[in-house]
Amino acid sequence: VGTYDITQGTLALADNGTFLAGNYQIAYTGAKLTVNAKNASTFTATLATTSYTYDGTAKTPAVTVKDGSTTLTNGTHYTVAYSNNVNAGTGKVTITGKENYTGTKELTFTINKRAITVTAEAKTKTYGEANPALTYKTTGAVSGQTAKFNGNLACSATATSGVGTYDITQGTLALADNGT
Repeated sequence: VGTYDITQGTLALADNGTFLAGNYQIAYTGAKLTVNAKNASTFTATLATTSYTYDGTAKTPAVTVKDGSTTLTNGTHYTVAYSNNVNAGTGKVTITGKENYTGTKELTFTINKRAITVTAEAKTKTYGEANPALTYKTTGAVSGQTAKFNGNLACSATATSGVGTYDITQGTLALADNGT
């Protein structure tokens, strides 16, 4: 990238039929050759990993960048920045050209939601009594995070339901945002 002189180099007159070089003298006027940076949008770029499951940590997939068949070097030919790369959704990688390259190229990857398993705890009651509190245990939250729920589990049994086994269902129980 830059401006370079275009010189006479080895340009010389030569005889050509009735044209005799000895009768002429070259009066050369130079010019400049400007080399512009190539736009990074033309790069071929791939991510080593394009799909993750949420685990509370920043995702920074390895990037391979090529200009044609030439593999470029991070820090020399381009820089990489990550955004939206922690929470479930679409993470973004921005490749910015350096030195002989300019502009940006963006790639995306997916951070999938993590499954929270809710297991209803078995309950018993005696005919004629109200249903006991329906409780549950959860697994799957990232270490240091506690799942929060809205709503309640449900059971079709009532105080007057006949003796038997009744399913405890999810009812209106749903994940809530802890605001963290």
